[in-house]
Amino acid sequence: MDDLSIKSMIQKMTARGAEVVQGAVISAVPLKIQIAGDNKLVISENNTYVPAHLTDYKTTCKISKSPGGINAPTAGGDKLEDFELNEAMITIYNALKPGEKVHVLAFNSGKQYFVLGRVN
Repeated sequence: MDDLSIKSMIQKMTARGAEVVQGAVISAVPLKIQIAGDNKLVISENNTYVPAHLTDYKTTCKISKSPGGINAPTAGGDKLEDFELNEAMITIYNALKPGEKVHVLAFNSGKQYFVLGRVN
């Protein structure tokens, strides 16, 4: 059985000429990332794939308060009652921001890029 982990996929791509490079976000809209070590190489949203978890996105979730949970007084002085919101729509604000450092997978002879994640 083949190993289908992200690590093995990246290793296979690297063997075929792909490489992981570091960059800095210089613009969020439109997305522009300056690749470290090459002052002339700025990649844009035209040739860069950004996974959903590195964007602002909406998702549904379940929010509930059970006995013993949140129990702060409301504005009227009453205590919060038990409640449950099923499939509540929330927005996650996680888009890349100027100044953040990122790891980028360069592939297709440096013509396409995939943002792997933020660098701490």
